Amino acid sequence: MWRAGRVFEHLRRAAVAYAVLLITLALTLLAFYYVRENVEASARDQLDETVRAAQDAIDRQMNSYVEAMLGSRGLFYASSSVEEGEWENYGNGIDLEERYEGMQALGYAERVETSEREDFEDQIADRSREEGLGDRPALRPEGRRLEYFPLAFVEPSDEVNQNLLGYDAYPDPVYRAAMDRARDTGQAQATGKDYVLTEAPEGSRADLALEPGLVVYLPVYSKDASVDNVAQRQRALEGFIVAYLEAEGLLRGTLESFEPSIDFEIYDGEDLGPNSLLYDDDGVLRAGETQEPVGFFAAIGAFVSSLASTPAGSELSDLRQIDLAGREYDL
Repeated sequence: MWRAGRVFEHLRRAAVAYAVLLITLALTLLAFYYVRENVEASARDQLDETVRAAQDAIDRQMNSYVEAMLGSRGLFYASSSVEEGEWENYGNGIDLEERYEGMQALGYAERVETSEREDFEDQIADRSREEGLGDRPALRPEGRRLEYFPLAFVEPSDEVNQNLLGYDAYPDPVYRAAMDRARDTGQAQATGKDYVLTEAPEGSRADLALEPGLVVYLPVYSKDASVDNVAQRQRALEGFIVAYLEAEGLLRGTLESFEPSIDFEIYDGEDLGPNSLLYDDDGVLRAGETQEPVGFFAAIGAFVSSLASTPAGSELSDLRQIDLAGREYDL
């Protein structure tokens, strides 16, 4: 009883001190959370601003590549018959290899009717022999179709791109969908994620490599034809300007100038996984990671960790849609 009385008396006399201590701790915690929330809000605002700037930069980059395609289409509207030399001069004139690093190939896919097939094959076969490409089918894939869209011109005319001459992508449903959209809308239209044939990196045993990218199609119509509606565009179609774009070259220079602590990843579609990945800044995939704790003890652990962590060490994320030549991707 005597000890209990002493404890009670101590608590009575120290009540004010303990109350002050508790109030001080409460105020400290409130101040901590207030500062933390403000710092996180500032970081979120900075991220939002950076992402918007990145979206604008990607749009400008993509538009510059489409402008190059529009310029090449102008050749067909300014000339009665575009020849191989004119196509080569255009590629050299816009400094294709230096200014458009991501454009692996700029080509023209000509619309060839069944009755015109043999003439086209003869032309491509003659050029292949002149350029030492050996004997191979002049129009690939082989087989009879109502119409063909083989590549008649390709720049730059290097070892990689020479393999594209005579190649008709239209039988492939993936490419045909993009080509049909371009034909019917009159606008440049991109495929989903594709693999673009490029030169192999230094030190590789192979000569060629496949890199993630996309293919863009821009329709070319008859000069004097009316193209006011879909039916007229379908009848007037002469072919497609085709751009094979390698994602690394297209996007690296655009995104590397932003805050290095932000990792940009671009995906084709809603599946944010390796199969749909078009581009990644640092080679470490983060978009598919879950931040939600599972189970009671995991939740407690996450809460305690959040108290100890600092805003600078936390990760913020954002998901935006971007348009790459009529195709929606996730940034």
